[in-house]
Amino acid sequence: MQDNTAGKPLSFWLRPTNLILIVAVLSLARLVTGMNVDLVEDEAYYRLWGLYPALGYYDHPPMVAYWIWLGQALFGDTALGVRFISILSAAIGSLVLWRTARSCTMCMSLAGQSSSSMPAF
Repeated sequence: MQDNTAGKPLSFWLRPTNLILIVAVLSLARLVTGMNVDLVEDEAYYRLWGLYPALGYYDHPPMVAYWIWLGQALFGDTALGVRFISILSAAIGSLVLWRTARSCTMCMSLAGQSSSSMPAF
């Protein structure tokens, strides 16, 4: 069990291993949801961008199109293909936020609270 700066043991939810497990479980839930829920209007519109990526669009920069193109290259022209890279980026973003908060504050409990406050979906 790791300690925070005050010397108290961390709660179950704030230990690094458990935070990684929580992020993994939430990511799995996102993947299952991403596979089983139909695309909404905006996602269907962005799906078209992924089919023919360009350097820019009227109302958005091109990153969304390239992310969807990559997801479609991995999983085909499916709902998961459209959503996969955003699901992956949410998991990576949660872990990077925790690591950054830990580095900046050197306090494990504050870092855990900041990464666990990210939206689940």
